[in-house]
Amino acid sequence: MEISITAGRKVKDWIADKGFDKFYGARPLKRLLQKEIDNSIKGDFRIDDFTKKIYSTDASMYEIEPIGVLLPKNSEDVKNCIEIAKENNISILPRGGGTSLAGQTVGKS
Repeated sequence: MEISITAGRKVKDWIADKGFDKFYGARPLKRLLQKEIDNSIKGDFRIDDFTKKIYSTDASMYEIEPIGVLLPKNSEDVKNCIEIAKENNISILPRGGGTSLAGQTVGKS
């Protein structure tokens, strides 16, 4: 699997400061990103393979695995996650029922 992420200077500095370990390298980054979002929301932010696979398709023939899945409990969760994404130059793909026939509800976001 190939994942490509474009990040600005602020994100790179944050990763270098908090997401790097001398022994493990960048491996703690996944847990750090999840913790950063989990601390800002009441709902769930999932990055496990099972959840990402479920959300990787809609009613179309397309299948693109997302980076993560936010299951907000309220509008404040949505607001906080949008703010984190904006600060870190991360794309968001809003999703409804996943019934699109042309692949609009799937993407690398």
